[in-house]
Amino acid sequence: MRATTQQLERALDHAPAIAILQAERPDLAMKVAAACIAGGFRVLGVHGSIPDADDLVGALTPRPDTIVGLVCPEDPTQIRATAEMGAAFVLGADADSTVAAACEAAGVLWIPGIRNADDAQAASTGDTMWLHLQCPPESGPAGGLEQLRRLGEERPELGVIASGGISGDRIGDWISAGARAVGLREALYSPTLVAEGASVTIRNHAAAVHREATRHSRIAKRLS
Repeated sequence: MRATTQQLERALDHAPAIAILQAERPDLAMKVAAACIAGGFRVLGVHGSIPDADDLVGALTPRPDTIVGLVCPEDPTQIRATAEMGAAFVLGADADSTVAAACEAAGVLWIPGIRNADDAQAASTGDTMWLHLQCPPESGPAGGLEQLRRLGEERPELGVIASGGISGDRIGDWISAGARAVGLREALYSPTLVAEGASVTIRNHAAAVHREATRHSRIAKRLS
């Protein structure tokens, strides 16, 4: 059964981090997913470039307390297929209106992608309350943090998920700058680790990063 937006919000309250899965083959992506789940992650994003991404979503959604979404969909057909398999959200590569319509038709949370604060006005139309800030490689994390702070000043009502080159030891900087959560890939694994099947190493990385994420959770802030 597909997780609700409220369940996603509660999961991100506990640990404001999404493990983004990307690999050349679905079996390798599944191994990464298992390692990340063992490390504590409960919110996973399946990248649309993975072959048979819908089947991978379908294999992950029955796991208890696991919320699965689609990241950077290839086309609207993929959105429909993954939604049928239980995807709860879509992290967009951009603000494509065709993708937005496919998400609405499928009943999944649409989180349009932007590259900077200037893109937010066009992307956050209608009922949009979430955005996916992708940090351009040329600007690096510092540039992404600057854009995130601008978004917080100009559109404080939006929940922003930031991704792209974010390291595990800098999660606090992104949350402090206003991110609702971060999407993590490089902080958890590398293509080399995936190719080598180094599940234990990936699990250990994921566990350390997840512990760091929980330090910056909304729940931890309420208890402090």
